[in-house]
Amino acid sequence: MLGEATVEKIAINAVMAGCLPEYLGVIITALEAMLEEPFNLYGVQATTNPVTPMLVLNGPVGARLGVNGGIGALGPGWRSNATIGRAIRLCLLNIGGGRPGQGDQATHGMPGKFTFCFAENDSENPWEPLNVDLGYDINTSTVTVIGATGSLNIIDQGSQTGEGLLKSFVSAMSLVGTNNIYFGGDPVLILSPEHAHTLADDGFDKSKIRNHLWTHAVVPLTEFSQSNVENIL
Repeated sequence: MLGEATVEKIAINAVMAGCLPEYLGVIITALEAMLEEPFNLYGVQATTNPVTPMLVLNGPVGARLGVNGGIGALGPGWRSNATIGRAIRLCLLNIGGGRPGQGDQATHGMPGKFTFCFAENDSENPWEPLNVDLGYDINTSTVTVIGATGSLNIIDQGSQTGEGLLKSFVSAMSLVGTNNIYFGGDPVLILSPEHAHTLADDGFDKSKIRNHLWTHAVVPLTEFSQSNVENIL
């Protein structure tokens, strides 16, 4: 609908979502980030795929607003997580016109299109947090927006080494039928503190983990149907 996201309109949608007034800065910042060309907001709004903005908060703002980054960070509670993400969706619906079957053509949609917002657990992170990875000071509050298609739980209760955990991660990330197989993309791996520390203790930093997954999380063409292979190639 190409509506104009004024502060007034954003605030109205934030109130409808149940936000507290102090959440507004995060919401405006997230919407500004989504308007940057690399995010491809028009594509995220209109695609037939179940894509939705996922918000990741870093720095002091998460703790100040009570945004959960620990147990249950992806649901079901926490007012700040729920309402900040919901305000984003209401803005996309009411200002942007992303209504199902009209501007939004997602075939099935996904639960994250209701709300998808959490904080990184900086206190239990053995590596530098995401805001530092992106070039900001560790004490700078940031909100990162990612066009996400959903979540897949990876369970590994037996591996005692980083290599063992990575084997499980590779297996779960090498699936025929995922968006990344067809369109590329940037898979997001969310680690529990226990798994993160196992990897760090075995000498794996973020760069080594990324390189390992990039090298090994592949799908041979024999796993695809013949007509699918012809379409891909």
